[in-house]
Formats: sequence, structure tokens, C-alpha cells
Amino acid sequence: MTEPKLSSLWTPAEAVKAPTRWSIDLWGAGSSGKTHFIVFTCPGPILLVNFDRDPSALILKSERKDIYLCNLHTAGLVLSDKEAEEKLAKFEKALKEALSPEMAGGTLAVDGGSALNNLFEQVALAELNKVLRAKDKPLVEKLPALHRGSINSRILNMLAAVSQSQVNFIITHQEREIWSDDGKPTGTYEARENTQIEYGVNISVRMFTRMQSASKTAAAHPVHFGRIVLCKDNEKAVQMVLPNPSWDVLVEFLEG
Repeated sequence: MTEPKLSSLWTPAEAVKAPTRWSIDLWGAGSSGKTHFIVFTCPGPILLVNFDRDPSALILKSERKDIYLCNLHTAGLVLSDKEAEEKLAKFEKALKEALSPEMAGGTLAVDGGSALNNLFEQVALAELNKVLRAKDKPLVEKLPALHRGSINSRILNMLAAVSQSQVNFIITHQEREIWSDDGKPTGTYEARENTQIEYGVNISVRMFTRMQSASKTAAAHPVHFGRIVLCKDNEKAVQMVLPNPSWDVLVEFLEG
């Protein structure tokens, strides 16, 4: 085959390089090890945007000096619509700062994606009711399904901004158990809300915890596990269960 004469806009196959940054979606129940995964295993510097429980104890325990915390947790308080808008404005500012070129190789972590989704929903509902009020129409207490497009758009915009940077990305959110039509738990789980996330990440992992039986040398204690539910770069890894998964272990699957 004759080698074409092309400008520098084109990269030949032998010069194509593997990705240098990755994005991971972690979901699971509370205390399943999602924040532990971020604090103890992600490459630094870590810019941790927290919407979940206070991570200070884990950060201090890790003794890492390369973690920077942006705490946007609501501390269980019900926010007014204005306060929700202010939280999202701070998040947008934090996102912009975290994706600067100086952060290449580091990690942007959004801990508490379900809470972030709730903020998106609250603001979208407030905007909808503002329009309805202006038209003298009845207000709604819950955002209609047809109006959730703005939430999906904000999530996809966030993922697009991250994918265009050289910053590693990880986001955590909750799980929910699937119930049968007759109202019984099925024992199977799926990610709660944030359904757009898996479209913009390399790998999605469900975190869960099991108790390790006591032995002569150790008392009974919880052990974290991760089940790979999506791996765009390595389909053979899907459904694998890993004890105490780490960033490096997941990247091995992505690279291999």
C-alpha cells in the first residue's frame, strides 16, 4: 500500500498512544468503600468535591498531603431554591478550577453524585414552577419526566468537560434494590439516578461489603468488594468481582 502524503493533522497508527487519563463510576450502598477508594487509591493531587458525608476522618487517616477538599455537603439540611443554586454555582467554579492544565495526571473526584443529582432536580423544578407561575398555571411538586432533560444535559456537559481534559475523574453515587411487580425485593441492584453517567466513563463498578469471619488472629471485620458492571475498553472484565479494589487494579483492566 502506498503511504499517503498527509499533513500533521493526521497521526499514523504506529504513533497513536494509549489514553493517559481514565474516568470511573463507583456506586453502591453507604459504607461500601466508595470514599475509601478515592482517598486511599486515586492518583494525586486529588481534588475532592464532597456532597456526601464528611470525609475528614478518612483524609486524616490516609496521611496524604495531596488531597484538597471542596465541601458542598448540606449536612442533612433542606436547602432553599436559592441555596441550591448557590451550591451548584460553587460546584461549577470548582469543576472549572479542577480541569485546569496544571492538574494533568491528578484526579477530580465528585463524592455524592446522587446528592448532586438532587440539587440539579431541585433547581430544575424551581425553574419550571417559575414559568408556570408566570402563566398562572398550577405549580407542581415533582419534576415531570419530560422535564428531566435539563438534568441529563448538565450531567453530560460535566462528563464532556472532564473527557476533554487530562485529569482523571471519578464519581460516586448510591444504589437501589430492584423490586418485583408483586412488591418483593429481588436481591439485584442498579445505580440510583444519574443514568447518563455510564455513557461518559471508561468503567463502572458496584461497591459492596461483606463480613470476613473471625479467625485466631483477627476479629470479624468488613471487607470491601467491587463488581465490574461496565468496562468499555475490556468487555472480558465485566462481572468480575475484586476484593478491596483500587485505582491501579481497575486501570490494569482498562489498559489490558
